[in-house]
Amino acid sequence: MINNEENLERAKKWLLQTTHPRSTIRSYTPLLGATSSSLYKVEVDDDTYVLRLYTNQEWNEQEPDLAFHEASSLNKMGSSSLQTPQMIAVDEMGEQAGYPAVLMTKVPGKAQLSPMDQNALSQLAKTLHSIHSMEVDFKWTYSSYYEMEALQAPKWSYQENVWKKAIEYTKRVQSDYTGQDVTFIHRDYHPMNVLWDDQKITGVVDWVNACIGPRGVDVGHCRLNLALLYGVEIADQFLLEYEKVAESFTYHPYWDLRMIFEFLPGPPTVYQGWLDVGVTGLTDRRIEQRFEAYMRSVWERI
Repeated sequence: MINNEENLERAKKWLLQTTHPRSTIRSYTPLLGATSSSLYKVEVDDDTYVLRLYTNQEWNEQEPDLAFHEASSLNKMGSSSLQTPQMIAVDEMGEQAGYPAVLMTKVPGKAQLSPMDQNALSQLAKTLHSIHSMEVDFKWTYSSYYEMEALQAPKWSYQENVWKKAIEYTKRVQSDYTGQDVTFIHRDYHPMNVLWDDQKITGVVDWVNACIGPRGVDVGHCRLNLALLYGVEIADQFLLEYEKVAESFTYHPYWDLRMIFEFLPGPPTVYQGWLDVGVTGLTDRRIEQRFEAYMRSVWERI
């Protein structure tokens, strides 16, 4: 969150100038769960907004177009039947808000991280398929968060040999999957970014990473998160539900491995965002065990 009052007031001033110049802010509440930016629910008169401020300087330096990227993603999703935030305003470089900023409408609902049954997994899969059905026309394209050649088997793992084989295999077949089954993807699709109300999905949020890329990236990333939260069986059930609705999709564990590697060097720990929304019963040790079990299950599919 913003760590000084001057910057906070600057962001508020920009927000009011953008929306209600003669009004006052009724409330300005930090939203839990955001780990790489500052997120606020803002009430102005009878309207409720969400304000994202890109306050992570390292991330801003790596990707100086973050605010523009998210705003473009929201505008693209505006033509979809899927409920997503509507883009209200963007300060691309933070010249007025103090930080790169995106102001958007608030989607009803909240993240639901209680155990998922088949109905919930089916909705999760259908919603992802809706995203993948968008027109393949977007400025940003998929890129990996790591260098394949630099990957090494983690020393903390009890199955280091499996990791070595998986890394060697992935390097060997990489060219076979580059540029295949490409569509519009969310790039960070997982339960924390899906909102629910009364056991129904109400919307999808956090679009800053959306891009053109392989469907397997979204499927694999969601499967990994489900495996860590609930276990391998739930991750596998989600895959089955996605295959039911995405008839043209051909699953291959290659993309599961690629998404697993994004968590290296590890070991993985309990994600702070899960704790922020009330998840209990998870420990770093349990997460590590589920991570290892999921890795092994994916490798056995090769």
